[in-house]
Amino acid sequence: MNSETKLEKGTQILIFETNDDNALEHVNFKRGKVISSKRKKYLSNHDFYCCATEYLVQDEEGKYYYANYGSCVTGDCIIMIQVDYRVYLSKKKNQLERQIDEQIKEINILEKKINYLNTHQKNYD
Repeated sequence: MNSETKLEKGTQILIFETNDDNALEHVNFKRGKVISSKRKKYLSNHDFYCCATEYLVQDEEGKYYYANYGSCVTGDCIIMIQVDYRVYLSKKKNQLERQIDEQIKEINILEKKINYLNTHQKNYD
């Protein structure tokens, strides 16, 4: 997913009403389309000017939003095409599975220590 992906007018997109690009899996989306785009200059958190593409998009109910692709820099929300959102969700899922695997390994180590202590219990209590 590239924040500088260039979307053409009429491209079908998903609209996320959030500015937190690390939590897109927790936000419901609306379907919509790109109406127009423009390059916009903004002041970054580090006090230098950057450029981003800002899109004017419209949802299926006719509501308009200013949005950025993949992360919220200058707009009200985030947009993505469906293929990229699927990739994003797959990466998040894999990340969570790796975390679960690590936690299971830790649990197994703790269980072994507990079992060892239970089988080799002395009157130290």
